[in-house]
Amino acid sequence: MKIAYDKTGIGYQMLVDLPFTEMSGLVTYDRAKAHHELTLTGGAAWASLPGGAPYLDLSGGSKYLQCPGAESADVNFTNGDFTFLAWVYNNALGGAQEIVCQGAVDVDGFEFYMFPGVNTLALRTSQLGSHTGISAVGAFIPSQWHLAGVTRHGASGQFYINGDVADTIGTLIDPVSCAGGNKLLVGIQNNEITNGWDGYMGQLRIWGRELNAMEMKTIFQLEHSHYGV
Repeated sequence: MKIAYDKTGIGYQMLVDLPFTEMSGLVTYDRAKAHHELTLTGGAAWASLPGGAPYLDLSGGSKYLQCPGAESADVNFTNGDFTFLAWVYNNALGGAQEIVCQGAVDVDGFEFYMFPGVNTLALRTSQLGSHTGISAVGAFIPSQWHLAGVTRHGASGQFYINGDVADTIGTLIDPVSCAGGNKLLVGIQNNEITNGWDGYMGQLRIWGRELNAMEMKTIFQLEHSHYGV
């Protein structure tokens, strides 16, 4: 008997898994159970590392991925646990830069982003006129590949870089529901103009649970050689 992709091991409760293996066209496909389709926008370009690992080049201008809100309601997180994880390379230019988000700033939803100026990872949840957030200052080195992740459990969260725990500051309040009305965006803020990602992005994954430290370390150990880390 076959066991579903999202029912066992590290794949348990995985909602999005974007390996970026197409290498052509304007759509990238999710291999998790929901099979989301994300459209490459603004000139996002396919690329690969010498060892063959695929990634998207989102540098220079507003280049990003988008999935309609009605088709990404399963990641409309409110009071539940979640995990975001992606291979990222940031060019250390500009201010805050989105890895993945869903929702409008200080209104609803979440944002997982980097701030190159102080080498900071950050997670923000919005609550109808305000937001709460956690951050890890000095967590990464610009212009290098990193496996960057964050988990949320209740009012607390934890950042990971290359499978190791990074310092966390702050307290989270449940994000207000997007109610299916906001796109799932990769590499840009909700307005599809600001906080564009300047660099490259490899495999992006989202879970509807909190991954533990052992799982984070295992993923890094399995994948780091593909990114020359």
